[in-house]
Amino acid sequence: MTSVVTAFALLVFSLPVIGGVGDLRESLVRQSPSEQSQLRLILTDGKEKYTVGDDIRFQQKMKNESDGQAAFQGFDFYYQNRPKLLRNGKAVPYKSKTDDLVRSKETDPGGLFISVRLVRIEAHSNRNLEELDLSDWYDALQPGSYQLTNKYRTSFKGPWTKESAEIQFRIEPKN
Repeated sequence: MTSVVTAFALLVFSLPVIGGVGDLRESLVRQSPSEQSQLRLILTDGKEKYTVGDDIRFQQKMKNESDGQAAFQGFDFYYQNRPKLLRNGKAVPYKSKTDDLVRSKETDPGGLFISVRLVRIEAHSNRNLEELDLSDWYDALQPGSYQLTNKYRTSFKGPWTKESAEIQFRIEPKN
């Protein structure tokens, strides 16, 4: 119980000064549209070809394209990411458990976030985000040609970045 209280206290006191716990959600929502247009999500692809069963992961970066400092909030991987994967031109559905999790977060995102961090990015620079591991989102991928994009929600109940540039890769059958 003490660790939960400590985590909650750290959450409240690590945010900018706010009027009280009731103002927590409001503090997480505020972000101007101009701040949003400054941020661009970048996926860095590892390889062009994989073999069935390989781990397929991509580094994500947030780029500040403005002349001033920009900021976004980091708090929940499944609430904030929306990868879109196409195989041979057709959408690949999320695995069942991930789809259920994403739907629940969309309908009730107000659960207590144990950790909320404000991430600042200096002008014209990048900041690494968590890695995007496709096995977290999709069942085992079959041979074919794939196209991947992602978008990232930069604040609680806030807007999304534009979709990242498309990454293309192939999965080959095992020999």
